Amino acid sequence: MKYFRRSPIAKARLQLVDWAYQLRAVFQKPLPIPSQYERILIANPAHLGDAVITTAVIRELKKQHPQLSIDVLCGSWSSMIFRSHPAVDQVFTLDLPMLNRSKASNRAKEADYLLGFQSLKSSLTKRNYDLVASLYAYEPSYIPALHRLVNAPIVGFSSAGYGPLLTKSFNTAHMDWHEVQHQAKVLEDFLGEPKSLEAYQVWLEQGGKTIAAESDHVVLHPGTGDPSKEWTLEAWQEVVRYLSQSNIRIVLTGHGEREEQFAQKLINGSNQCQIENQVGKQSFSQFCQSIAGAKLLISVESVAAHIASAYQVPSLIAAFGKTNLKRWQPLGGCSQLIDMRKDSKKAKYLFFERLSVMLDEQHIVPKEASKTP
Repeated sequence: MKYFRRSPIAKARLQLVDWAYQLRAVFQKPLPIPSQYERILIANPAHLGDAVITTAVIRELKKQHPQLSIDVLCGSWSSMIFRSHPAVDQVFTLDLPMLNRSKASNRAKEADYLLGFQSLKSSLTKRNYDLVASLYAYEPSYIPALHRLVNAPIVGFSSAGYGPLLTKSFNTAHMDWHEVQHQAKVLEDFLGEPKSLEAYQVWLEQGGKTIAAESDHVVLHPGTGDPSKEWTLEAWQEVVRYLSQSNIRIVLTGHGEREEQFAQKLINGSNQCQIENQVGKQSFSQFCQSIAGAKLLISVESVAAHIASAYQVPSLIAAFGKTNLKRWQPLGGCSQLIDMRKDSKKAKYLFFERLSVMLDEQHIVPKEASKTP
Protein backbone atom coordinates (compact mmCIF):
# COMPACT_ATOMS: atom_id res chain seq x y z
CA MET A 1 0.00 0.00 0.00
CA LYS A 2 1.33 3.44 -0.94
CA TYR A 3 0.60 6.15 1.61
CA PHE A 4 1.45 9.81 1.19
CA ARG A 5 3.37 10.04 4.47
CA ARG A 6 7.15 10.37 4.87
CA SER A 7 7.32 8.99 8.40
CA PRO A 8 7.68 5.17 8.62
CA ILE A 9 5.76 5.30 11.91
CA ALA A 10 2.86 7.15 10.27
CA LYS A 11 2.81 4.66 7.39
CA ALA A 12 2.81 1.71 9.82
CA ARG A 13 -0.04 3.27 11.79
CA LEU A 14 -2.15 3.71 8.65
CA GLN A 15 -1.41 0.14 7.61
CA LEU A 16 -2.60 -1.19 10.98
CA VAL A 17 -5.76 0.92 10.78
CA ASP A 18 -6.48 -0.38 7.28
CA TRP A 19 -5.97 -3.99 8.35
CA ALA A 20 -8.47 -3.47 11.17
CA TYR A 21 -11.04 -1.98 8.80
CA GLN A 22 -10.44 -4.80 6.30
CA LEU A 23 -11.46 -7.30 8.98
CA ARG A 24 -14.49 -5.19 9.80
CA ALA A 25 -15.46 -5.06 6.11
CA VAL A 26 -15.95 -8.83 6.15
CA PHE A 27 -19.07 -8.27 8.26
CA GLN A 28 -20.04 -4.73 7.18
CA LYS A 29 -19.30 -3.91 3.56
CA PRO A 30 -19.31 -0.34 2.20
CA LEU A 31 -22.53 0.86 0.57
CA PRO A 32 -22.86 0.10 -3.16
CA ILE A 33 -22.58 2.73 -5.90
CA PRO A 34 -26.09 3.83 -7.02
CA SER A 35 -27.21 3.63 -10.64
CA GLN A 36 -28.38 7.27 -10.67
CA TYR A 37 -27.14 10.45 -9.04
CA GLU A 38 -29.00 13.59 -8.04
CA ARG A 39 -26.88 15.04 -5.23
CA ILE A 40 -23.22 14.52 -4.36
CA LEU A 41 -20.83 15.88 -1.74
CA ILE A 42 -17.30 16.94 -2.74
CA ALA A 43 -14.97 16.74 0.28
CA ASN A 44 -11.53 18.36 0.34
CA PRO A 45 -9.96 19.65 3.59
CA ALA A 46 -6.93 21.19 1.88
CA HIS A 47 -5.84 24.80 1.80
CA LEU A 48 -6.61 27.50 -0.76
CA GLY A 49 -4.38 26.48 -3.67
CA ASP A 50 -5.67 22.90 -3.66
CA ALA A 51 -9.25 24.14 -3.34
CA VAL A 52 -8.85 26.35 -6.40
CA ILE A 53 -7.75 23.28 -8.38
CA THR A 54 -10.89 21.46 -7.20
CA THR A 55 -13.00 24.13 -8.95
CA ALA A 56 -11.67 22.81 -12.27
CA VAL A 57 -13.13 19.40 -11.41
CA ILE A 58 -16.44 21.02 -10.42
CA ARG A 59 -16.46 22.81 -13.79
CA GLU A 60 -16.21 19.44 -15.55
CA LEU A 61 -18.97 17.97 -13.38
CA LYS A 62 -21.36 20.78 -14.22
CA LYS A 63 -20.44 20.71 -17.89
CA GLN A 64 -21.22 17.01 -18.24
CA HIS A 65 -24.02 16.82 -15.64
CA PRO A 66 -25.72 20.24 -15.43
CA GLN A 67 -28.63 18.81 -13.40
CA LEU A 68 -26.34 17.48 -10.66
CA SER A 69 -26.65 19.10 -7.22
CA ILE A 70 -23.18 19.63 -5.72
CA ASP A 71 -22.36 20.39 -2.07
CA VAL A 72 -18.83 20.97 -0.73
CA LEU A 73 -17.22 20.04 2.58
CA CYS A 74 -13.96 21.92 3.17
CA GLY A 75 -11.84 23.65 5.80
CA SER A 76 -12.95 27.09 6.93
CA TRP A 77 -9.70 28.42 5.42
CA SER A 78 -10.87 27.60 1.88
CA SER A 79 -14.63 28.07 2.22
CA MET A 80 -14.50 31.46 0.45
CA ILE A 81 -13.61 29.63 -2.76
CA PHE A 82 -16.94 27.81 -2.79
CA ARG A 83 -19.39 30.13 -1.05
CA SER A 84 -21.70 31.85 -3.58
CA HIS A 85 -20.15 29.73 -6.33
CA PRO A 86 -22.75 29.20 -9.08
CA ALA A 87 -22.03 25.46 -9.27
CA VAL A 88 -22.22 24.79 -5.52
CA ASP A 89 -25.51 24.49 -3.63
CA GLN A 90 -24.29 24.37 -0.03
CA VAL A 91 -20.92 24.65 1.70
CA PHE A 92 -20.10 22.92 4.98
CA THR A 93 -16.87 23.31 6.93
CA LEU A 94 -14.89 21.03 9.20
CA ASP A 95 -11.36 21.96 10.28
CA LEU A 96 -9.08 18.96 10.67
CA PRO A 97 -6.62 19.70 13.52
CA MET A 98 -3.54 18.52 11.59
CA LEU A 99 -4.28 20.99 8.79
CA ASN A 100 -5.25 23.87 11.05
CA ARG A 101 -2.54 26.56 10.74
CA SER A 102 -4.05 28.89 13.33
CA LYS A 103 -2.14 29.89 16.47
CA ALA A 104 -4.64 28.05 18.67
CA SER A 105 -3.37 25.29 20.95
CA ASN A 106 -3.67 21.67 19.86
CA ARG A 107 -6.34 21.17 22.50
CA ALA A 108 -8.33 24.12 21.13
CA LYS A 109 -8.02 22.77 17.59
CA GLU A 110 -9.31 19.36 18.73
CA ALA A 111 -12.22 21.00 20.55
CA ASP A 112 -13.06 23.06 17.48
CA TYR A 113 -13.04 19.91 15.35
CA LEU A 114 -15.34 18.01 17.72
CA LEU A 115 -17.76 20.91 17.84
CA GLY A 116 -17.80 21.11 14.05
CA PHE A 117 -18.28 17.36 13.76
CA GLN A 118 -21.30 17.43 16.06
CA SER A 119 -22.93 20.30 14.14
CA LEU A 120 -22.53 18.39 10.86
CA LYS A 121 -24.25 15.21 12.09
CA SER A 122 -27.77 16.38 11.38
CA SER A 123 -27.09 18.83 8.53
CA LEU A 124 -25.27 16.32 6.31
CA THR A 125 -27.72 13.50 7.02
CA LYS A 126 -30.62 15.68 5.87
CA ARG A 127 -28.99 16.21 2.47
CA ASN A 128 -29.46 12.54 1.43
CA TYR A 129 -26.38 12.27 -0.76
CA ASP A 130 -26.20 9.66 -3.48
CA LEU A 131 -22.39 9.74 -3.39
CA VAL A 132 -19.54 11.37 -1.47
CA ALA A 133 -16.20 12.02 -3.20
CA SER A 134 -13.12 12.55 -1.02
CA LEU A 135 -10.64 14.40 -3.25
CA TYR A 136 -7.66 14.70 -0.90
CA ALA A 137 -5.02 12.03 -1.48
CA TYR A 138 -3.11 12.73 1.73
CA GLU A 139 -3.54 12.14 5.43
CA PRO A 140 -5.42 13.60 7.18
CA SER A 141 -8.48 13.26 5.00
CA TYR A 142 -12.18 13.43 5.75
CA ILE A 143 -12.72 9.70 5.08
CA PRO A 144 -13.11 8.45 8.71
CA ALA A 145 -15.34 11.41 9.61
CA LEU A 146 -17.48 10.98 6.50
CA HIS A 147 -17.96 7.31 7.31
CA ARG A 148 -19.65 8.40 10.54
CA LEU A 149 -21.45 11.47 9.18
CA VAL A 150 -23.18 10.32 5.99
CA ASN A 151 -25.17 7.30 4.95
CA ALA A 152 -23.86 7.19 1.39
CA PRO A 153 -21.16 5.39 -0.61
CA ILE A 154 -17.77 7.12 -0.43
CA VAL A 155 -15.16 7.15 -3.18
CA GLY A 156 -11.65 8.48 -2.63
CA PHE A 157 -7.93 7.85 -2.32
CA SER A 158 -6.62 4.87 -0.38
CA SER A 159 -3.27 6.72 -0.21
CA ALA A 160 -4.89 8.85 2.51
CA GLY A 161 -5.53 5.74 4.61
CA TYR A 162 -8.90 4.21 5.56
CA GLY A 163 -9.25 2.65 2.11
CA PRO A 164 -11.45 -0.24 3.36
CA LEU A 165 -14.14 2.33 4.24
CA LEU A 166 -14.42 3.34 0.59
CA THR A 167 -16.90 1.80 -1.81
CA LYS A 168 -14.44 2.55 -4.58
CA SER A 169 -10.83 3.38 -3.81
CA PHE A 170 -8.08 4.85 -5.95
CA ASN A 171 -4.33 4.95 -5.53
CA THR A 172 -2.82 7.11 -8.25
CA ALA A 173 0.52 7.77 -6.52
CA HIS A 174 2.36 6.01 -9.35
CA MET A 175 0.79 8.22 -12.03
CA ASP A 176 2.76 11.23 -13.29
CA TRP A 177 -0.33 13.44 -13.32
CA HIS A 178 -1.33 16.93 -12.33
CA GLU A 179 -3.43 17.21 -9.16
CA VAL A 180 -6.58 17.99 -11.17
CA GLN A 181 -6.19 14.69 -13.05
CA HIS A 182 -5.80 12.79 -9.79
CA GLN A 183 -8.99 14.36 -8.45
CA ALA A 184 -10.86 13.76 -11.72
CA LYS A 185 -9.95 10.07 -11.55
CA VAL A 186 -11.94 9.69 -8.31
CA LEU A 187 -15.00 10.92 -10.25
CA GLU A 188 -14.45 8.68 -13.28
CA ASP A 189 -18.03 7.38 -13.07
CA PHE A 190 -19.15 10.94 -13.87
CA LEU A 191 -16.27 12.23 -15.99
CA GLY A 192 -14.68 9.21 -17.62
CA GLU A 193 -10.91 8.85 -17.68
CA PRO A 194 -8.85 11.97 -16.86
CA LYS A 195 -8.31 14.24 -19.86
CA SER A 196 -5.16 15.98 -21.01
CA LEU A 197 -4.13 18.84 -18.76
CA GLU A 198 -5.12 21.49 -21.30
CA ALA A 199 -8.79 20.46 -20.98
CA TYR A 200 -9.11 21.66 -17.36
CA GLN A 201 -9.77 25.24 -16.34
CA VAL A 202 -10.09 26.77 -12.89
CA TRP A 203 -13.52 28.27 -12.13
CA LEU A 204 -13.57 31.29 -9.83
CA GLU A 205 -16.22 33.97 -9.50
CA GLN A 206 -14.55 36.35 -7.04
CA GLY A 207 -12.45 38.35 -9.51
CA GLY A 208 -12.70 39.56 -13.04
CA LYS A 209 -11.09 42.10 -15.29
CA THR A 210 -13.93 44.55 -14.78
CA ILE A 211 -12.18 46.52 -12.07
CA ALA A 212 -10.82 49.80 -13.40
CA ALA A 213 -7.22 50.11 -12.24
CA GLU A 214 -5.53 53.45 -11.74
CA SER A 215 -2.75 52.24 -14.00
CA ASP A 216 -1.16 49.00 -15.16
CA HIS A 217 0.25 47.05 -12.25
CA VAL A 218 2.28 43.99 -11.31
CA VAL A 219 1.28 41.97 -8.24
CA LEU A 220 3.97 40.67 -5.89
CA HIS A 221 2.82 37.90 -3.56
CA PRO A 222 5.83 36.73 -1.51
CA GLY A 223 3.96 34.83 1.21
CA THR A 224 2.58 31.31 1.53
CA GLY A 225 1.19 29.12 4.29
CA ASP A 226 4.38 27.03 4.27
CA PRO A 227 7.53 29.02 5.22
CA SER A 228 9.74 26.41 3.50
CA LYS A 229 8.34 27.64 0.17
CA GLU A 230 9.26 31.29 0.73
CA TRP A 231 12.07 33.36 -0.79
CA THR A 232 14.43 35.53 1.22
CA LEU A 233 13.75 39.18 2.01
CA GLU A 234 16.91 40.18 0.13
CA ALA A 235 15.75 38.37 -3.01
CA TRP A 236 12.38 40.13 -2.97
CA GLN A 237 14.08 43.48 -2.46
CA GLU A 238 16.08 42.75 -5.58
CA VAL A 239 12.85 41.99 -7.47
CA VAL A 240 11.37 45.31 -6.31
CA ARG A 241 14.47 47.25 -7.40
CA TYR A 242 14.35 45.54 -10.80
CA LEU A 243 10.68 46.38 -11.30
CA SER A 244 11.14 49.96 -10.13
CA GLN A 245 13.20 50.59 -13.24
CA SER A 246 10.07 50.04 -15.33
CA ASN A 247 6.99 52.17 -15.86
CA ILE A 248 4.71 49.90 -13.80
CA ARG A 249 2.87 50.12 -10.49
CA ILE A 250 3.88 47.50 -7.88
CA VAL A 251 1.10 46.05 -5.71
CA LEU A 252 2.03 43.87 -2.74
CA THR A 253 -0.56 41.31 -1.57
CA GLY A 254 -0.79 38.80 1.25
CA HIS A 255 -2.63 37.87 4.41
CA GLY A 256 -1.87 37.36 8.07
CA GLU A 257 0.40 38.89 10.68
CA ARG A 258 3.58 37.16 9.49
CA GLU A 259 3.10 38.34 5.91
CA GLU A 260 2.25 41.85 7.09
CA GLN A 261 5.54 42.00 8.99
CA PHE A 262 7.44 40.69 5.97
CA ALA A 263 5.79 43.28 3.73
CA GLN A 264 6.82 46.11 6.04
CA LYS A 265 10.42 44.89 6.08
CA LEU A 266 10.37 44.64 2.30
CA ILE A 267 9.08 48.20 1.91
CA ASN A 268 11.50 49.61 4.51
CA GLY A 269 14.49 48.03 2.78
CA SER A 270 13.55 48.87 -0.81
CA ASN A 271 15.22 52.30 -0.98
CA GLN A 272 12.07 54.39 -1.34
CA CYS A 273 10.74 52.33 -4.28
CA GLN A 274 7.05 53.01 -4.69
CA ILE A 275 5.07 49.99 -3.48
CA GLU A 276 1.30 49.85 -2.89
CA ASN A 277 0.98 47.68 0.21
CA GLN A 278 -2.31 45.74 0.23
CA VAL A 279 -1.16 42.98 2.60
CA GLY A 280 -3.88 42.29 5.15
CA LYS A 281 -6.12 45.00 3.70
CA GLN A 282 -8.15 43.08 1.13
CA SER A 283 -11.08 40.70 1.21
CA PHE A 284 -10.61 37.50 -0.76
CA SER A 285 -12.70 38.96 -3.58
CA GLN A 286 -10.54 42.11 -3.69
CA PHE A 287 -7.42 39.95 -3.66
CA CYS A 288 -8.73 38.05 -6.70
CA GLN A 289 -9.59 41.32 -8.44
CA SER A 290 -6.08 42.68 -7.88
CA ILE A 291 -4.62 39.63 -9.59
CA ALA A 292 -7.26 39.49 -12.32
CA GLY A 293 -6.47 43.06 -13.36
CA ALA A 294 -2.68 42.69 -13.23
CA LYS A 295 -0.29 42.58 -16.16
CA LEU A 296 1.84 40.02 -14.32
CA LEU A 297 1.97 38.11 -11.03
CA ILE A 298 5.27 37.32 -9.31
CA SER A 299 5.03 34.87 -6.43
CA VAL A 300 6.19 31.71 -4.75
CA GLU A 301 4.07 28.53 -4.75
CA SER A 302 0.81 29.84 -3.33
CA VAL A 303 -2.87 30.33 -4.05
CA ALA A 304 -2.02 33.57 -5.90
CA ALA A 305 -0.57 31.65 -8.85
CA HIS A 306 -3.67 29.44 -9.09
CA ILE A 307 -5.92 32.50 -9.02
CA ALA A 308 -3.86 34.07 -11.81
CA SER A 309 -4.44 30.95 -13.90
CA ALA A 310 -8.22 31.41 -13.56
CA TYR A 311 -8.00 34.79 -15.29
CA GLN A 312 -5.20 33.95 -17.74
CA VAL A 313 -2.80 36.37 -16.04
CA PRO A 314 0.86 35.46 -16.69
CA SER A 315 2.73 34.45 -13.54
CA LEU A 316 6.37 33.92 -12.65
CA ILE A 317 6.82 31.54 -9.73
CA ALA A 318 9.92 30.95 -7.62
CA ALA A 319 9.42 27.32 -6.60
CA PHE A 320 11.06 26.19 -3.35
CA GLY A 321 8.61 23.52 -2.19
CA LYS A 322 9.29 19.89 -1.39
CA THR A 323 6.31 18.81 -3.47
CA ASN A 324 6.12 17.54 -7.03
CA LEU A 325 6.16 20.76 -9.06
CA LYS A 326 4.47 19.12 -12.04
CA ARG A 327 1.59 17.89 -9.88
CA TRP A 328 0.88 21.28 -8.33
CA GLN A 329 1.68 23.76 -11.08
CA PRO A 330 -1.10 26.25 -11.95
CA LEU A 331 -3.44 25.27 -14.77
CA GLY A 332 -3.97 27.32 -17.91
CA GLY A 333 -0.48 27.40 -19.40
CA CYS A 334 0.23 31.01 -18.32
CA SER A 335 2.69 30.27 -15.52
CA GLN A 336 6.46 29.99 -15.59
CA LEU A 337 7.98 27.97 -12.71
CA ILE A 338 11.65 28.41 -11.86
CA ASP A 339 12.94 25.54 -9.71
CA MET A 340 14.97 27.27 -6.99
CA ARG A 341 15.78 24.11 -5.03
CA LYS A 342 19.12 23.09 -6.54
CA ASP A 343 21.64 25.61 -7.88
CA SER A 344 20.28 28.76 -6.24
CA LYS A 345 22.71 31.12 -8.02
CA LYS A 346 21.86 29.73 -11.46
CA ALA A 347 18.14 29.57 -10.63
CA LYS A 348 18.14 33.20 -9.54
CA TYR A 349 19.81 34.20 -12.81
CA LEU A 350 17.18 32.25 -14.76
CA PHE A 351 14.42 33.89 -12.71
CA PHE A 352 15.50 37.42 -13.59
CA GLU A 353 16.18 36.45 -17.17
CA ARG A 354 12.63 35.11 -17.45
CA LEU A 355 11.25 38.18 -15.67
CA SER A 356 12.88 40.42 -18.28
CA VAL A 357 11.26 38.43 -21.09
CA MET A 358 7.81 38.46 -19.45
CA LEU A 359 7.95 42.21 -18.83
CA ASP A 360 8.79 42.71 -22.49
CA GLU A 361 5.92 40.42 -23.55
CA GLN A 362 3.54 42.56 -21.47
CA HIS A 363 4.96 45.76 -22.99
CA ILE A 364 6.24 46.92 -19.63
CA VAL A 365 9.16 49.13 -20.61
CA PRO A 366 11.91 50.96 -18.67
CA LYS A 367 10.96 54.43 -17.46
CA GLU A 368 13.36 56.17 -19.81
CA ALA A 369 12.07 54.24 -22.82
CA SER A 370 8.47 55.18 -21.98
CA LYS A 371 9.36 58.85 -22.35
CA THR A 372 10.75 58.42 -25.86
CA PRO A 373 8.43 60.06 -28.48
